Amino acid sequence: MAYHDSMTLASKQLENKPDNEAKIMRIYQFIKFKLLQSEDNKQASNLYRPL
Repeated sequence: MAYHDSMTLASKQLENKPDNEAKIMRIYQFIKFKLLQSEDNKQASNLYRPL
């Protein structure tokens, strides 16, 4: 699922059920963490790529 889709889904669920807010925030943090991680990996592989 694309990042944007999951965020849209998360905000829809948030509107429907305010009690799910903590869960949604954890999912959001996790997605953000994963994105940052993959960015770091891309940059790292660029750094260590043989010339």
